[in-house]
Amino acid sequence: MNKGNSTTQELLKVGREHLRGGAYDAAIDAFMQAIGLESGYAEAYYYRGNSYYAQEKYAEALADYDKAIKLNKDYAKAYYYRGSTYYRMDDFDRAVEDFTQAIRILQKKNTDDDKEVLAWAYGNRGNAYYEKHDYVEAIADYTQAIGLKPRAADMYYNRGNAYAERGSYDKAIGEFTKALSLKDDFAYAYNNRGVAHAKQNNYDQAIDDFEQAIKHSPDHNKARHNKSLARHEKEDNRESVTLKPDNANHAYAF
Repeated sequence: MNKGNSTTQELLKVGREHLRGGAYDAAIDAFMQAIGLESGYAEAYYYRGNSYYAQEKYAEALADYDKAIKLNKDYAKAYYYRGSTYYRMDDFDRAVEDFTQAIRILQKKNTDDDKEVLAWAYGNRGNAYYEKHDYVEAIADYTQAIGLKPRAADMYYNRGNAYAERGSYDKAIGEFTKALSLKDDFAYAYNNRGVAHAKQNNYDQAIDDFEQAIKHSPDHNKARHNKSLARHEKEDNRESVTLKPDNANHAYAF
């Protein structure tokens, strides 16, 4: 793989600084200059792809990730971000394929940075499986991610959502509770734990959780709706049918 000469490396450094600062057009310009000097510079394509990704220009991002992977077939981060791009485009099958490629490559490496990316790859592949309604595979991937990052609240939250979709409300409540022990202002976790309690007709606990969700996120309209509904259901002793969980799982970037 071409790693660039001193000039292109300096351009890459400048571009990455712009990218971190949110100056995406300036970043793209620096990466384009690097590519103009060395057309085989895989990292320049990768980072330009990240700049396009940040701008939600997914077709351009995909083209750059394709080029980076063509130049370096073991470019794990390029597979990861191409998978993330497909995920954003609702192409979950291709997202799973790319996250799987990233995982395959990263499993052979042993640096802390590689382990960090591996955790995110498992987490986001879990999200893609979740969107495919394959909750068993989603749970398995979230479990792998948690093994690598046991203090990542979002991963417990996501696994809780998968358990809830399978009707395993006790397990879901346990996951949301763990997420909240790590991130005590996690409004989505309060809301979804409240839904799980309500599904078990535990309305007092549900109402408490919806109130916590509203406390930490005053504009959380789903929690307000759910709190009102749970109160009516408690009074009428009827089954919960229209509660609104926060179903969107949290995607991971590095």
